[in-house]
Amino acid sequence: LAGLYILSSPFSAIGTTGLNLLNQRVKFIFFSNLPIWVALALSPMLFIQFKDPAFWILGQYIGLTVTCISCWILWRYLSATTSVVSLMPQRRALPFSMSAVFSFAYAQIIVSVLWWMQSQSYKFILDKIQGAANVGLFVVGYSLAATPIAMYEALFGQFYEPVFYGELKGQNLEGQAKAWNNYARAYLPGLVVVGTYIAAGAPFLAHVLLGEK
Repeated sequence: LAGLYILSSPFSAIGTTGLNLLNQRVKFIFFSNLPIWVALALSPMLFIQFKDPAFWILGQYIGLTVTCISCWILWRYLSATTSVVSLMPQRRALPFSMSAVFSFAYAQIIVSVLWWMQSQSYKFILDKIQGAANVGLFVVGYSLAATPIAMYEALFGQFYEPVFYGELKGQNLEGQAKAWNNYARAYLPGLVVVGTYIAAGAPFLAHVLLGEK
């Protein structure tokens, strides 16, 4: 299951997001929904058949695996686009070596460490100070606020990223700054609305999403 997820999740995301950025909106919508509906069909069937939670998860990951077809379609689309093919270098600009891999990966490593410190390390600190029960309470409260913001960011990105990258294409520094300003002008007002809703509706969100227990 871990191997299937590690392989299928990034390929599914690359293909689906790539189709969106290339303005293939119908394919993007189809492949965004495909893993959900496949999982809804397969997970209950496999769980009823084998009575094991692992098979429920297997149904979810099969949905992601099916969506990997989007990556193949994306590659076919790029291969058939002469303007893209003509930009490909005729020789390997960055030959494979440990130094080349490290030069690409070190920034990702730094970002991952910083992300972990910001989003996960508090659990271990609070556990030592207040115990696991308070860690769980804090995580639930944090998730109630963070999840709607993440949903807003995902929906906004799906809608606006093709517009944003289109405005960035071939621009000088002034044009890039204008594209960024347009992005912020569209993004920040919606974020303020979502933040206000969360602040005002926290008891309602807790009641709906958590229930009495």
